[in-house]
Amino acid sequence: MKTVRFFALICGATLMLAGCDLFLNAPEKDARSGAEYEVWLAKAPHLTVRMELVPGSGTANPPAGLITLPENRPKLEVPFNASFTVNPGFGFVEWRAYRAAAPGVPLGTEVQFKSLNASGTEVEVKILINEEITITPFCAALPTVTDHNLPNATFQRLPTNYPVEIWFNTPIDPESLSFLNTAKPQGTIAITGKADQGMNPTVRDLTDQYDLQKDPAGLWIRLEPVRNGFSLSNYNITLELGTGIRSRDYPLYMVESRALSYGAADGPDLNFPVVDTNLIKGALGLAEGNVFFPGRTISYNSAGRTWPAEYALKSDETGKRTVYLLFDAYKTSAMIKEITITEERVMDIAGRAVTAEILPSPAYPNENLRNADSPLALKYAQEFLKTPFVIAHTVQTVKEGVIRFYIQPRDSFGIGYSYVDANTRGLYVEALLDLPPEPVTGMGGAYNRAAGTITLSWTDPANADLDHIDISWAGGTAKANAGEQRAVLAVMAPGLYNFTLTAVDKGGNRSPVAFSFHADTTIPNPVSNLQGHYDSNSIILSWNNPEGDDEAEKIVISWTGTDNGSATVGLSGTTQSYDISGIAAADRAAYTITVKTANNLKESDGASVTVYPDRTAPSPPHTVTTSYDKGTREIAVSWTDPVDADLQEILLEWGINGGAIAGTQRVSRGQQVYRITGVVSDSQGYMVRAYAVDRAGNQSTGISTTVETEILPSGGSFTVNGPGEKISLSPSPETSVSLSFKKNGSRMYTVSGYDDASSIQWLVDGNPVDGTDKSSTFTVNAQNYFVRDYTLTVMAKSGGRVYSLVAVFTITE
Repeated sequence: MKTVRFFALICGATLMLAGCDLFLNAPEKDARSGAEYEVWLAKAPHLTVRMELVPGSGTANPPAGLITLPENRPKLEVPFNASFTVNPGFGFVEWRAYRAAAPGVPLGTEVQFKSLNASGTEVEVKILINEEITITPFCAALPTVTDHNLPNATFQRLPTNYPVEIWFNTPIDPESLSFLNTAKPQGTIAITGKADQGMNPTVRDLTDQYDLQKDPAGLWIRLEPVRNGFSLSNYNITLELGTGIRSRDYPLYMVESRALSYGAADGPDLNFPVVDTNLIKGALGLAEGNVFFPGRTISYNSAGRTWPAEYALKSDETGKRTVYLLFDAYKTSAMIKEITITEERVMDIAGRAVTAEILPSPAYPNENLRNADSPLALKYAQEFLKTPFVIAHTVQTVKEGVIRFYIQPRDSFGIGYSYVDANTRGLYVEALLDLPPEPVTGMGGAYNRAAGTITLSWTDPANADLDHIDISWAGGTAKANAGEQRAVLAVMAPGLYNFTLTAVDKGGNRSPVAFSFHADTTIPNPVSNLQGHYDSNSIILSWNNPEGDDEAEKIVISWTGTDNGSATVGLSGTTQSYDISGIAAADRAAYTITVKTANNLKESDGASVTVYPDRTAPSPPHTVTTSYDKGTREIAVSWTDPVDADLQEILLEWGINGGAIAGTQRVSRGQQVYRITGVVSDSQGYMVRAYAVDRAGNQSTGISTTVETEILPSGGSFTVNGPGEKISLSPSPETSVSLSFKKNGSRMYTVSGYDDASSIQWLVDGNPVDGTDKSSTFTVNAQNYFVRDYTLTVMAKSGGRVYSLVAVFTITE
C-alpha cells in the first residue's frame, strides 16, 4: 500500500484522524453539558476535513470525497489546533482553506493559520466566518532523481562522447542547475574523474569537458561531452547532484545529494544506428483496416497511364496529406535522439524521372515515437516482434508524382544518416502524391437556334495526367476527352443553362467549375445618353433607346443608395424617361442607377449614372489667403478644404475690387492652391472669392479676400514725367495774378508768385500730402507711389484769392 498523509486535528482534547487508502477513523466526541454545547454550537464554524492525495505520491487509491464530522459533532470551536505528519519524500508547502461551497477558490484573511512549530505542520486555526470550511495542508514531492541512462552495477565502459541523461520526479528550477567550479562555488552539479593508478588516484575537475542541456519543462538534464570526449579517455567519472537543486514550483530542495558513476572507454562511438531496411513500412493510416504499402517502390503502368491506387496519399479537410512511416532503429550504446524525414520527388505524375527535387523537413525528436498504440502499429509489433517507431509525416512537396521518404535516425552522440547515407542504404518508402487537376478555363458557348445545339468551348488544364472533362447540367451530362476542348450539345431549347465542367485526371481526382450560358440570339444593344437629376423627392431619368434592335424588348432599371430597388418597363420610342419616386433628400446621399435593355433571356450591358438627392450645402473653405507676384502678374490663392465627406471641388471667382467678375475656375478637392494669371495692375486691387461645392452641386457661402495689385517701383530705378511749364489756373486769373507753377528737374515742382506762403497746400489725386503745407516746393518720393499717372495740385493765394494749379506726373519703372 502506497503511503498517504497522516494528520490530526486538536480541539481541547487531541482528535486524531489516521489516513489510509480509503478509510478514516471517526473523531471522538468531547464531553460537554447541554447548555455549554448550545453556546459552543452557536459560534463555532462548520469544518470539513479533506484528505488529499499528495502531488507526485503516485498512490493508486487516493481517499475519495470529503470527510465530514459526525452529526452529533457538526462543528468545532475556534480557534482550534491542527497538525499532520509529512510522509517521507514529500515537503510541506502551506496550509490552505476553502469554502466548502467553493472548493477551488482559496480563502485569504478569513481563515488564519498560526504556526506552533518550526516546520509549520502544527498550527492554530482561527476562522472569522461562520461557514462550512475545508482546511488542508498542501504538500509536494521533494526533488529527487528518478532515472538515468547509465548502466547499473555492470562493468560496461561507455564511449567518451556518451551523453548522460538524468530524469527528475518533479519540475526543477533551471536556475538551481549549474556546474560547481571555482567560478561558481554555489553550483549544484559536480563532475570529477580519476585516471591515475594506485591507492589514491588524483581527482580532476571535468566540468569544463561537458555541456549542460536543460529540459524546458524542468524534468531532465543532459550532460554531453563538448569535445567528442577525447580528453575523457580511460576516466572513471563521477557525477554528483547537490542539495541546492530546487523545485521549480515550490520552495523545496533535494534532501540528499545523488552520485552517479561510469567509466569512459578509449574513444568516441562513431557507429551509425541500426535500421533494418526490410522492416521499413509505409501506410495511409494507422486505424483498423489500414494496411502497409505492398512494396518499397512504386511501378508506373505506362500502357494504362495509371499508378497503383493503394499508394495514393489522401487529403484531409484542410488539404494536408500525411504518410505514416513505421520502422525499427536502435543502438546498443546510445539512444535514438531524433529522426529526420527527407522528401525526394523521383518521378512526375506521368512516370517520367525527375532529379534534384529534394526537400528536407525538421527533425522529429524521439518523444514517445516508439509505440504500438494504434491497430496498425500493434500489427507491426506482432508480425516483426519489435515495437516500431511511428511517424505521422505531413507531406511538404507540392508537385505531384512519386515521393520518396528517407528515414534518417540520429543517436544521442550526434551520429546519424545524411540524405546520401539513407539513399545508399535504401532507407526509404515511396508514396504517390496525386493532386486534383487545375480546373478548365476560358469557358465560352455559342447557340444555334436553327439546329438547337449549344457548342461549349474551354481550355484544358496543363496537368499531364488529365483524362477527360465531365459536363453536367440540369437536363443531362456529356463527356469530352482531354485535348478536345469543345463539346456540341444537341436538343437544347432556348433558355438559361448552368453548366458544371469538371476536370478529371487518371487517378479520379476531380476539379469542377461552374459556367452559366444563355441559349438565345444576340444580346440587345444598350441604351445611350443616360441622364439623371433630383427634383421634389424623385430622381428623374432620361435616355435614348437603341434604334433598329429587334432583340430589345424591355427596360430593366435598378438603383442602389440609401434605399435599393428595381423596376422593369416596356421599351417605348427612341427616347424614354422614368421617375424613381419617394427619394427623400439627405445630406451626402447618393444613388447609382443602372439602365439595361433586355429580352426574356438576356440583358445588355448597363449604362449607369449617379444622382445626389442632397440639398445641404457644404461648409465654406477655410483660411483663404492671397498674394500678388508683380513679376509674373499672378495672384496666388490658397485655402483649406472643408471636411465634408461629399466635397467635390472649390469654385474660385475674381475681378477688380468693386468691379465685375473677370474670371472663374473650379479646382478639385485636395488641391488647395491656384494661380490667377493675366492680372491687370489697378489701384483698386483685386477681389478673390472661394466657394465649396459638393458632388450634388450644392454651393457654400463665399469667403472673400482682397489683394493689392498696383506695382510699387522697386526703389531708385524710376523717372517722374511732368507737363513742363504749361499750367492752367482755376478759377480764371485776373491780370494782377502772378502765380506760376513749374517743374525743376525730374522730381521737384515749384510754385511762385503767391501772396502768402501759409496758403500753400499740395494735393496728389485730390488728397493732401502730409508735411508739404506752406512749402513752395514739392518733391516726388517715388517710393510712395505705384506705377501710373498721378494728378498734382498746388493751391496758393495770389491777388487776394486762392487759385489752384494742376499738373500730371507719371511714375515709371
